[in-house]
Amino acid sequence: REVKEEIGIGLEAKQLTQIGEFEAPAANEAQHTVIATVFSYNGDPVSPQIAAEIAELSWVAPNQPDVDLAPLLADYVFPVLDFKVS
Repeated sequence: REVKEEIGIGLEAKQLTQIGEFEAPAANEAQHTVIATVFSYNGDPVSPQIAAEIAELSWVAPNQPDVDLAPLLADYVFPVLDFKVS
């Protein structure tokens, strides 16, 4: 439901694999923490669209030098996916 609301993509549970549950400092709110249950998607290619509270959408690589990654991605999600963050 959240994925549909936030980026306009309807998913079925059978298309998802849980990667893990993580807790990390919030990227844009000092003194706050985010807790996330993260899934990978195992379906056909999709085209996300900005919706709900999303202000900007972009694809980034873990080692993209001009992008500051959120701690959740850099410290937890990308390492589990074995992406190299520099």
